[in-house]
Amino acid sequence: MIEDILMSKQKLSVEYLDSKKEDIFKTIPELEKEDGFDQKSSWHIYDVWKHTEVALSNSRFDFEERLALLLHDIGKPFS
Repeated sequence: MIEDILMSKQKLSVEYLDSKKEDIFKTIPELEKEDGFDQKSSWHIYDVWKHTEVALSNSRFDFEERLALLLHDIGKPFS
């Protein structure tokens, strides 16, 4: 399911990813904790999930890159 979502479009949009977040969270429940999680940093203007969506929306059409971006902050809410 994750590969289908990540590779469904040449260019992912934040809106598309937001519409798929429940499916993403069902597949990788740890990611749900990112939604609304404040990064408490002047360097970050978004919560962790929105930051991930923006990063993905700027990615190349490459599954490994997109998967890395999806998972790159997965531990932040737990630390």
